[in-house]
Amino acid sequence: MAILCENADVVTLDQQTPVLHGQQILIDQGIIADIGNRVRMSNSAVAERVDCSGKIVMPGLINAHSHLTEILQRSFRDNVRMEIWKGYRAHTEEMADLTAAEIGIAAELACAEMLKSGVTAVVDHFSTRPGLSVPKMKAIIRAFEKTGIRGVLAPSLSDQDFLRILTVESRNTKTSRTNIDLSWQKQVLEVLEYLRTSSRTSDLVLGPSSPFNCSDFLLREIVRFAASTIWEFTRTYLKRGFSAGVPVNSTGGV
Repeated sequence: MAILCENADVVTLDQQTPVLHGQQILIDQGIIADIGNRVRMSNSAVAERVDCSGKIVMPGLINAHSHLTEILQRSFRDNVRMEIWKGYRAHTEEMADLTAAEIGIAAELACAEMLKSGVTAVVDHFSTRPGLSVPKMKAIIRAFEKTGIRGVLAPSLSDQDFLRILTVESRNTKTSRTNIDLSWQKQVLEVLEYLRTSSRTSDLVLGPSSPFNCSDFLLREIVRFAASTIWEFTRTYLKRGFSAGVPVNSTGGV
């Protein structure tokens, strides 16, 4: 069954014709099948007609950097220095100790809020305490699927605390790394397998945290991990000024 939108002012993002007036939009089985002054009707019967007179139809917005579960901490720590903000966030999450189910509900709320505002795609830089887990990452993906938003899960990866480096390790130049945790690799592989079998609109990228929270070793290991698997290319994206993102999906991209 199809939906026909009529009398729409369509924002095209084309510099030559940025706005098309009085347009019809045919949506067939959730896909935009045609746009024009008079669309070509598909084989599906039109089940609903929507009068868009006086309304604007535009491509969905993309939120390229979000922390979905932080919707639960909104206004908890506004206008404070980063070191204070970081401590407040850590203590709040440690005390709350959210379950996978609670994380999923928070993510659904955040996704619903974005959809209401015209955001139809989101990258969630997901981090939680005491740490990443497969059930919690799956909960985020299920929230994407349940709300219908196109979502990219970017598990946040880090292996150092910049505050500790500034205050403690700066006074001890002999500090060495003896406990290197690479458990995220197995978790990522498990979540990727879940995505392959259960999702058509969600994806996953590797999401190094801010550069000062990532050692050179971790950044190299992320690149090595991606290159050593079947995934074929990498992409960089901005995060807090500069950070690398490595898509590791099986479909060729985000």
